Amino acid sequence: MNSIDRISIDNKIYKNVYSEKGLAICEVIFESEQFSILKGFYLLSVEGSPNPMIKRTVDKIIREKRY
Repeated sequence: MNSIDRISIDNKIYKNVYSEKGLAICEVIFESEQFSILKGFYLLSVEGSPNPMIKRTVDKIIREKRY
């Protein structure tokens, strides 16, 4: 991944960036010489509970977007 700068899939450009969490791949929304707007994707894991009052019996993986 260190040798790849950009990836293009279906006319969308993805770029390697360094963030506070380390190396990440973000979608380029807008890019100019002064600044860029990037959309990052993160996965969260939510554990299920055997308690029927919570209504969350299975584990879930949730995808979040951050700009």
